Amino acid sequence: AHTAGLARRIWLSNDGSDLMIAPIEALSSLHGEVLIDRQNISLEAANQLLSAVKEDMYCLRLTADVSAASSFTVNILQGGRWDCTTYTYDAAAQVIHGSTENKGDGAPTSYVSGPLTVQDGILTMELYVDRSLAEAFFNDHKALTIRAYTEEPDSEGITLAAEGKVQIRSIYLARMKPIF
Repeated sequence: AHTAGLARRIWLSNDGSDLMIAPIEALSSLHGEVLIDRQNISLEAANQLLSAVKEDMYCLRLTADVSAASSFTVNILQGGRWDCTTYTYDAAAQVIHGSTENKGDGAPTSYVSGPLTVQDGILTMELYVDRSLAEAFFNDHKALTIRAYTEEPDSEGITLAAEGKVQIRSIYLARMKPIF
């Protein structure tokens, strides 16, 4: 399979010292039914809302206060025997990691990562899942793309996890409409 990826907007930070990256705003026109749109809830409350979602084409936007956590993880495409794709922010190392076991029998686990500094403990994420492709954008500084082939067709679970305390400032999840 080939991956073209989402269209991205790239610009210099206000002081010209850093390259910024985010999905183009026009992607919002492809958002369908909004399944979750909440502010200022606990990690547990967010997981309760996410437990009702079974989708393989969606946009998840999340803003979390991770200042009291050593790590924060978003698990997607969960289910079956091995199926799970993760994005984890490691606060001590200031690195965002992405990995997936969803590569099929005998294929090695895929890993991607890169440095990510969060300001005032706030992590923002915009994640697009289109069946086997997951593209995540973090704090307008980092984009990680993972191809994940689930073993089970119903591997659509989404959960959040943390080591330490995390407060969800906002969580938004919408189905994505097809482009054709």
